[in-house]
Order: sequence, then C-alpha cells, then structure tokens
Amino acid sequence: MTTWITLDADDSWASRQDKAQRWNTLPQPCYVLAGPGLYAEEAFLLISDTPWTLPLLQDTLKRLYDPADVAEDFDEPRYTQWLAHWTDTLSCATPR
Repeated sequence: MTTWITLDADDSWASRQDKAQRWNTLPQPCYVLAGPGLYAEEAFLLISDTPWTLPLLQDTLKRLYDPADVAEDFDEPRYTQWLAHWTDTLSCATPR
C-alpha cells in the first residue's frame, strides 16, 4: 500500500513540521505529493528542515518521484537532472 502526504502552499509551519514528522515515520513506500501551488522541489524544501544525513536525503529525493503519477512536464530526464542537482547541492551542505 502506498501512502501519500500532501504539502500545500498554504500549510502553516506547524502543519509542515507535523507532515514532515509523519512522513519520516511512516512505513514505505511513502511519497510526498506537492499540492496546489507547490512543485516537487518546493515540497522537498518544506520537509528538509528535519534532521538528515546524506543517505537519508538521497532516499528522500528518490521517494519524492513516483513514475506512476509524474507530471507530463517532469519526465525522466528532467527528474534525473533534478535529483543529481539536489544530491550534489546537499552533499556539500553541512547537516543540521
């Protein structure tokens, strides 16, 4: 069974933190769905304030993408570039 958590642009900070906490404790597979007003990149940024390590972060990025429900303009090559960009960017960052 696949679990979805939807992040919306109008979610309060507390709501985002609650969803991030639930997302990190739910059994897999679990995907974050960017709701109205958000793209997947923004949805990831909203949950990325939780403590992380690079392997967890890479897993997080991979789980944001569900091939069965991908937007037409977010195809495999674009996803691959996006994943590489965030993995590279965040591997240079200092974990909080």
